[in-house]
Amino acid sequence: MLAIILAFFLTGCVRFPVQNSPDVQKSSAAEIKLPAHISVLPPLNRTPSADGRILLRAFVVRKLGRDLGYLVQDADQTDAILSSQMPQDSQMPLALYAEKEDNSRLASILGAEGLLHSELLECAKSSLTIYSETKVKARFWLTDAQGKKIWETEKHFETGGLGSGRASPASSLSDSQLPSDVMERVRHSDVADPLLQVVEEAFQNVARCY
Repeated sequence: MLAIILAFFLTGCVRFPVQNSPDVQKSSAAEIKLPAHISVLPPLNRTPSADGRILLRAFVVRKLGRDLGYLVQDADQTDAILSSQMPQDSQMPLALYAEKEDNSRLASILGAEGLLHSELLECAKSSLTIYSETKVKARFWLTDAQGKKIWETEKHFETGGLGSGRASPASSLSDSQLPSDVMERVRHSDVADPLLQVVEEAFQNVARCY
């Protein structure tokens, strides 16, 4: 009995497979456990927004580490390790390199139990006289140390016309929650609130790591 109890505590936040469940778990009402040690990869950016991908990643790192208690590798450290693996003359963006590389190899060189991938599909705010429209859409998925996708979700935030939306107060965040350079972008970005909202909704059913 003692051995069973010790084994339970040593598993940490590693997710056990659920009988009769699909290989990839969609975000649902049930809480989802992720691997305890996660590297958040640079997001793939399918939009013209330069700030969008930076804010999206910073909000994900904050959500997983500060709010949910997972051990999240510093984003700069992740990028430095990825850069060291690329050919010196390569002009390929880090996000594209990470997408093309074998996930199990990436997890090994980053020393992570899980890799959090993301893709920014829409990120724009447009205004015409009294009409304004905001659209943010992002996809998130996580692969384990063997490179297997174990979780994914996609979230979409959109307001326009008379719709007031439900934007989260990104401006209420502080330098203690985000790096100072990211906070500077938050203060000047008109899509920071919907990006934060998308991240909050994407991870709302992810269980805390105890």
